[in-house]
Amino acid sequence: MEDQIKQAVEIAISGTSDYNLKQQAITFLNDLKASADGWQAFSLLLKDISYPDRARFIALQALNDYIPNLSQEQNQYIRSTLLTYLQSLISNNKDDSPFLKNKLAESFASLFCSTYLASWPSFFKDFHNLISNENEIAIDQYLRILLGIHSEIGDQLIVRDRPLVERNNALKDSIRVNDMEDLTKVWKRLLADFKSSQSSLSQKILTQALQVVGGWVSWIEIGLIVEPDYINLILEFLSNDSQKATCCETLVEIISKKMKPEGKLQLLSLLNLTNVVSSLSLDGSDVEFVEHVAKLYNAIGLELTFILDSQEASADIKSSADQQIINLFPFVLSFLENPYDDVSAHVFSFISSYLAALKKIIKQSNGNIDSTHLGLLGTLLQKVILKMKYDAEDDGDDEDDISDFNEFRSKLKVFQDTIAIIKPDLFVEQITNVIEQSIFANSNQDWRTVELGLFELTNFSDAIRNNVLNLPKYSIQESKPYMIFQEFLVRTINSNVVSINHPLIQLNFFELIVRHYSFFNTSANKDALTNHILELFISVGLYNPNEKVQIRCWYLFFRFVKLTKPILNDEIIIRLITSLAEKLLVIKAELPQKDENSELVESSSTFDNQLYLFETLGLLISLVDNAKIELKIKLLDILLNPIFADLEKAVSDVHRNQIVILQAHHSLMAIGTIARGFEYDSSPNKKYSPEVVQRFNNTAEVVLVTLENLNSFELIRDAARFSFARFIPILKNDISSHLSRLISILLSSNNLKISEMTDFLGFIGQIIHNFNKADLIYNLLNDLFTPLSTKTFAILNDKGENDVYEMMPDVVREKSSLKKAYSTLLISLTQNNISSLLVTETNKSNLPLILQHLLVDANDLSDLQVSKLSLSALSLVANIFGNDTVNDPKDKYNTGMSIDGISSFLLENLVKSSFQIPFQNEKFDIKDAQYRFIADEIANILKVLFTIKNQELVTYLREVYFPQIQLPTNVGDDLVQNLINLNTKDFKKYFVNFVLQLKS
Repeated sequence: MEDQIKQAVEIAISGTSDYNLKQQAITFLNDLKASADGWQAFSLLLKDISYPDRARFIALQALNDYIPNLSQEQNQYIRSTLLTYLQSLISNNKDDSPFLKNKLAESFASLFCSTYLASWPSFFKDFHNLISNENEIAIDQYLRILLGIHSEIGDQLIVRDRPLVERNNALKDSIRVNDMEDLTKVWKRLLADFKSSQSSLSQKILTQALQVVGGWVSWIEIGLIVEPDYINLILEFLSNDSQKATCCETLVEIISKKMKPEGKLQLLSLLNLTNVVSSLSLDGSDVEFVEHVAKLYNAIGLELTFILDSQEASADIKSSADQQIINLFPFVLSFLENPYDDVSAHVFSFISSYLAALKKIIKQSNGNIDSTHLGLLGTLLQKVILKMKYDAEDDGDDEDDISDFNEFRSKLKVFQDTIAIIKPDLFVEQITNVIEQSIFANSNQDWRTVELGLFELTNFSDAIRNNVLNLPKYSIQESKPYMIFQEFLVRTINSNVVSINHPLIQLNFFELIVRHYSFFNTSANKDALTNHILELFISVGLYNPNEKVQIRCWYLFFRFVKLTKPILNDEIIIRLITSLAEKLLVIKAELPQKDENSELVESSSTFDNQLYLFETLGLLISLVDNAKIELKIKLLDILLNPIFADLEKAVSDVHRNQIVILQAHHSLMAIGTIARGFEYDSSPNKKYSPEVVQRFNNTAEVVLVTLENLNSFELIRDAARFSFARFIPILKNDISSHLSRLISILLSSNNLKISEMTDFLGFIGQIIHNFNKADLIYNLLNDLFTPLSTKTFAILNDKGENDVYEMMPDVVREKSSLKKAYSTLLISLTQNNISSLLVTETNKSNLPLILQHLLVDANDLSDLQVSKLSLSALSLVANIFGNDTVNDPKDKYNTGMSIDGISSFLLENLVKSSFQIPFQNEKFDIKDAQYRFIADEIANILKVLFTIKNQELVTYLREVYFPQIQLPTNVGDDLVQNLINLNTKDFKKYFVNFVLQLKS
């Protein structure tokens, strides 16, 4: 068996074995591992330490899995095997690979957990005997085993089930009683005996011994470690290059041991780490060690602030802790200003804890703060602000570095804001000095200095907006800090800061401006300020050679104009639009490029960002006074004429390849976006001049001609619909002359996609909302509605060859969206008081088909949103058509129309659906909130029917429907009485309980 296992392992781990043979070997080993007595077979691989490392590793791994589930007798065998194996390693002086030694340590640790309390109480004594002659291989393995045991029973970062927690507590209790004193003595002896040895294994032993002390100290009696000679021995390793980092980690664990405040203060005094560490060389060449020392000081500071905040600590104890914090602070500040941010970050926890404790102390002392802590606070704020500055070697052009630094800054900003809360005057004094010196001191400052000033100016604004300065809420804008900020903002705008050629300066400047648009809107000097800012956008931002700055400024320019609506003088606006049209508004379509590193297809973002410019200029032109109509039309033509020329070229191009179609799409989108710019002027009773309306009438005609010629392309249909949606507010009723052609063209498209139809229905809903009182639009919709419904139903009914569409999730989702869009359109008809459209001579024959579709969708609980929306539509239809007439006095087109038979159709089918949906569908779970919404809609339908039909509904329920479904008389009578007596809200509650009781 032993040879067979050995051979199987060799085959399994070989890189050259035949694939089938390797699979057989792996199967054999897995079967063996799954067998009840496989542990005996695997233990055979530990008989000979010359076996391959991988073979012995597999054996140890297998035994690890067995140990927790074996009996004490079986584990006795494994214990003997492992000890014999370890003794063989020691006697042969075989220093195995670390992964093998760690796996052996895991095996012993697992064996310890299973046997220490039951059958191996001498575990530690046996190992102490084993290492008594201080064999390095034995000691190395012993320490690894102790680290493994700590990982099993003492590591608090590992989440364990309750039974394991109870087992581990029992093990720790027994160790404390029986072995802990001996263990700590052995560790001390090892540290003392090996500290002078220079062999690599001895150095590893010292490191592991310190790790054991650091790990175990969290749950042992601290008094066994913190004797002066023991602590001094540990402290010696701070000067040893090989152990100094581990020594710091061990000291952190010792310091962090949970203790009462008095005991913790005594421990910190005994350690005297501030003096010890101050004698070390921290020249910065060993950054990793400096980080560990920073962690150590951070731990000391956290414990001291814990004492300050403790209810148990006496006044004297707190005073002593306070003095130690003061002594500690210079060292913490030195780490904070360290050039490496990772070092600085290691003292953040203490700084946060210190500020929180100080805030609480000040609150308890009615706002008083002693001069020492006030000085510390001022120095801390200075260091925090300086730490927010970009390093001298950082060029500020790497996106990842900028992102990391911004995250680091955000943590520093929390400290800055906390100091502002604690001492507002100190914050205002320092931050204003920094802003003054950074931005305005002289014109030749390093970009990093200016960037810090702009950053802090933004922070100053945030502090005022979020009122961290605790200003009177209703007079913040009259406060001194706000006045100072306003002055700084205006001075920054009028300075030459933005001309400093660095992207961070320019971006921060324009972001700051746009962020404070409200200041400009309320300024008495608004026109001059906004015109100057727009000049800066033109001269620095929009044409910036840095693409990132340029693209971002296009958006910020749009935001600024949209939010401030500046009135430009004629010279500026002509120059602006002419220049942009020539240089930045030239549309150049680019086909999407496939990313080399992924399957994604990336489109160029240039055009998407260009649209911000088109929209901005549309808005600026709309703001030109109508008294200057010639200028207004001239500016509009400057924008539109090049686009018209592009479209004419696309229409006449016989090739019509992808780039031609994409160019035409972009041109149509640009037209629609210019029109959208006109929408932002939302002044009351806004009327566009006849000349502007005529220009957009002409533009609509251009769009239609393009669509007629290129309507087989989805991109063109989408863009045309987008443009027309933006023409509506401008053209108003004039749009009716174009809509008929637009809709006819779109509906006649043979390759209309489901998603397009969904968007198209939304577009029709927009038309209904805007023109529900317009006769021309009503007549247009009257001619349109039946073809529209027919097209919609044809798309929904198309299941593809062999019903393939029903098995395609994306198609199912798109059809669901289309159903919802159609129901929403029907609801829009009723809400906009033109339901009569459904029963005109043109459309009335189509109404039964519409109702049938709604009923089918309402009963289909595979899509609850569709079901609910269909029920809502049916409820509204019943309310309006429930008496064979159009019951809507606000419908101006209702001429006493009658619809024979619809009343009885709705009564029978809606009553039937109201009981079939909840009671004949197994999916219906009234306890689920989504199904309760369905029940609410059904209850609403029944109330609507009762309002319309009254006694007719009652008679139908009692004499026809309830007998059909064999509903008990008393149950039916109870429902009818509640239907009669309760209002809609209460009946909904009743109906939910009614369904719940009957289904249960």
